[in-house]
Amino acid sequence: MTAIVEEHHERWNGKGYPNGSSGNNIHLDAQIVAVSDVYEALTAERPYRKGIPPYQALEMILARTGKDFNPLVVQAFRESLILYPENSIVILNTGEMGVIVAVPLQMPTRPLIRLLFNNKSRFLNKEIYVDLMQDLTRFIVRVEFKEAAGKGC
Repeated sequence: MTAIVEEHHERWNGKGYPNGSSGNNIHLDAQIVAVSDVYEALTAERPYRKGIPPYQALEMILARTGKDFNPLVVQAFRESLILYPENSIVILNTGEMGVIVAVPLQMPTRPLIRLLFNNKSRFLNKEIYVDLMQDLTRFIVRVEFKEAAGKGC
C-alpha cells in the first residue's frame, strides 16, 4: 500500500516524482493507480475548470503511453473502459443523433455510428453510417444512456 501512495506520480520514462523511478522499477499497483488517477483528474469537475469528456481523457492517456504510462497498463485500462456501449444513442458535435453500431478495440473513442436524425432533427429514412475512425471532423459530445429495464421492480 505504501508503494502505491509513494509511487503513483512516478512516470514510465522516469520523469515523475518523488524519486524519478522508471519502467518496471515502479510498483505495478502504483502504475495502475497512476493511469486511473490521471483519468479521474481529467474528467472530474473542479472549481477552476470543467471536466473533459471521457473519450478525450482516454485519448490524452493513449497519447502518453510509453512515455508517462506502461503500455500494458494502458491497454488493460482501455479494454476495461466502456465509453460507448453498443446501441447507445449519441449526439455528435454537428447536432446529428445516431446509435453506436460497433466500437473498434484499437481506438474505442472513434466508434461506427448509424445516423438516426440529421442536424435539423429530421429523421433519416435511409441508413447512413459515420465512421469516426475515418471522419475526424465529427466527435461525440453526449451519450444518452437508457434507464435499466425493470428499474424499481
